[in-house]
Amino acid sequence: MSFTETEKPNVPAIEWNWDSANYFADWHEPIYELMARYVPAGSTVLEVGAGGSHTLAAIAGRLKCNSFGVEPDENGIAKTQELAGVESGTVKMIRGDGFRLPFADGVFDVVYSLGLVEHFDRNESSDLVAEHVRVCKKNGTVIVAVPNWLNFPHTLRKWMLGKRYEYHPERSYSPRELRKLMSANGLAIQETDGVSPMWGLAMFSGAWRLIAVFDRLGISKRVRNIEKPGTRAALGYMTYAIAKK
Repeated sequence: MSFTETEKPNVPAIEWNWDSANYFADWHEPIYELMARYVPAGSTVLEVGAGGSHTLAAIAGRLKCNSFGVEPDENGIAKTQELAGVESGTVKMIRGDGFRLPFADGVFDVVYSLGLVEHFDRNESSDLVAEHVRVCKKNGTVIVAVPNWLNFPHTLRKWMLGKRYEYHPERSYSPRELRKLMSANGLAIQETDGVSPMWGLAMFSGAWRLIAVFDRLGISKRVRNIEKPGTRAALGYMTYAIAKK
């Protein structure tokens, strides 16, 4: 479905390099492992903004879910299908956007987006979440993941780079702010979670030296193995809210 000029949201001009959007275990496996805690095997799943999505590919292949993705970029669609093939999964990709999802109400058991809503202003972000909710079944699950404002290295780096930041414009959320966004759209929060607390630090040039020290001291391992979801949500590079409709 297309927009008129007056209806079209302020879509950020980010040029994604889909050729480089390949599987990277240190990044993709923690995300998949988190999602696998909340996505039932064999369920009907939709990822909104699914360009180059290893997560959707892995959900399709490993959890045997009936998997759908919506993405406006044709190259992003092709990349997701390529990754699904690697995971021995089948993903049904549809060209579209998250503001007008091409599905009837209450179709999916799980609807999620990973790193999408933060690229829009607050009203548009709320509209995106409202569309997640609309196409989710009653008692189904909605999951939204965004950059974590409490992950100090990442927040600092974005502030330092300003408009030179790779994914500008991008708004980070605290776990509390994300829960508020979800609750405002009629969702009942079930859990908050998070991934990759060290990732923001690793993005700084030369940070590998400090990370190597953390590795030797056992700090990196302890951080990676945090057991409480709420603590992971507070420290993670990405913070997640898991909610029921």
